[in-house]
Amino acid sequence: MARETFKDIELGKRKWRVSKVDALSGSNILRRFMASDTTDPQKFLGTLPDDDFQTVQKQLLVNCQEIVKDSPLQVMMHDGRIGVEEISGDVLYMLTVAALSYNLSGFFDEGVLREFHEISRGLVSSSAPT
Repeated sequence: MARETFKDIELGKRKWRVSKVDALSGSNILRRFMASDTTDPQKFLGTLPDDDFQTVQKQLLVNCQEIVKDSPLQVMMHDGRIGVEEISGDVLYMLTVAALSYNLSGFFDEGVLREFHEISRGLVSSSAPT
């Protein structure tokens, strides 16, 4: 079965496509998320300092499009400019939460988190002095 790389959602009476981020960005986002004290994506975003939030938001939103007449429009350009018209701050934030949740979903849903913890424990115990 092919790996799902995007999901279409409706938000604020508009259609959006959230896509998986590249491996490097995903690794960075996951590192920050795992270091936080929550497993709730919205709470995680709310605890980030402004600069970190903007970094994570940009990494997510450059991989999101608005679907207008079956044509995708980039939500955020790589230089940080917004690429869609008349998007409100609340919709932009909700889209960020949706994109984060989607990008974390495979990590948690496929048992990868459990496997990660098992491997981590194994590495720590095997490197302990005897």
